[in-house]
Amino acid sequence: LNDNGRHLQQTLCSVFHELDQTMNHLSNQTQDQRQIKILVRSMRRRITDYIIQYSKLHPEFSFQIIFDQSAKNFQDYDIIIDDEKEHYTGYERIELFKLRLRLKCAADHPLLGQSLKLSQLANQPFVFMNTDSNTHKLLTDACRRVGFSPRTVVHCNDIDCYERFVAAGIGIGILRQDDDQGKSTHEICQLDVQDFDPAYTIYAYYSQAEYYGNVKDFLLFLKDRVKS
Repeated sequence: LNDNGRHLQQTLCSVFHELDQTMNHLSNQTQDQRQIKILVRSMRRRITDYIIQYSKLHPEFSFQIIFDQSAKNFQDYDIIIDDEKEHYTGYERIELFKLRLRLKCAADHPLLGQSLKLSQLANQPFVFMNTDSNTHKLLTDACRRVGFSPRTVVHCNDIDCYERFVAAGIGIGILRQDDDQGKSTHEICQLDVQDFDPAYTIYAYYSQAEYYGNVKDFLLFLKDRVKS
C-alpha cells in the first residue's frame, strides 16, 4: 500500500470497529458486565487518556486501574501494561508503543547545548524512577559500560514529581522523547548525549482465557487507537 492506501486502511479499520460495537450494543445478546482490571506499569498518562476515550464511548463498562510497580499477583488483572519482562511468560500480548529515551535536564543546566559523551556525566547527580523500572536499568547499565555508576540524589515513583525534580535542576533524568511535550520549553530540555539513544517497547499483556467480551473489546480499541 502507498501512503493513501495505508491512510484509507486505518480509517476503515476504525469505522468498522465502531460499527461492530454499535451493532453489538443494539443486539439482544447479554453484555459482558465484568469490571476491566488493569495493572498499569508504564505509559500512565497515555493509557489513562485511552481509558477516558473508551469510557465515553461505553459508559456502561467499569474499570479498576492500579498503578503499581511492585505488584506480583498478575492473575488478579485482565490486562497488564508494561515493557518486555520475562515474568509475563505464557501471556499473550499486543504491541502498543515503540519509545525512544533521552537524558533531560533543567533549562539552565551548564551542559545544555554541548555535544556530550555519556562518560562526561560521571560527576553529575541523577534523578531516577523505581529501581525495578526499565528506564533505571537501561541508564545504569549504559553508565557502567562507560566506566561509572550514576550518582542518585532522588528516587521517585510518581512521574509528575519526577519531572518537577528534573525541571528544578535537582538532577539529570531519563525521560521518553515525548514526555515533556506538554511543558514549556523553559522547564525541561534535552541533553545532546551522542552515545545514549536507547529504545524500548510497551505491550498490553493478557491471558487468553480472559480474551472475550469487554476485555477483548478494550484491547482491540487500544490496538486500533495506537495504529491510528
